Amino acid sequence: MAALIAVAMCGQPAGQMVYGILFDVFSKNTWVVFLIASIASILISWYSKRIFARLEN
Repeated sequence: MAALIAVAMCGQPAGQMVYGILFDVFSKNTWVVFLIASIASILISWYSKRIFARLEN
């Protein structure tokens, strides 16, 4: 559990950097950044659901 949290914490600066760049690129249309993040979140949760369903069996 600690290793998983450590990896997630190490990924935060990279994510913040990507968000910063995207907000600079889409400064007039910030909704695009939120749309991309929403789609990514939905895809990750959908994929995770499939993986956790396999672990359950």
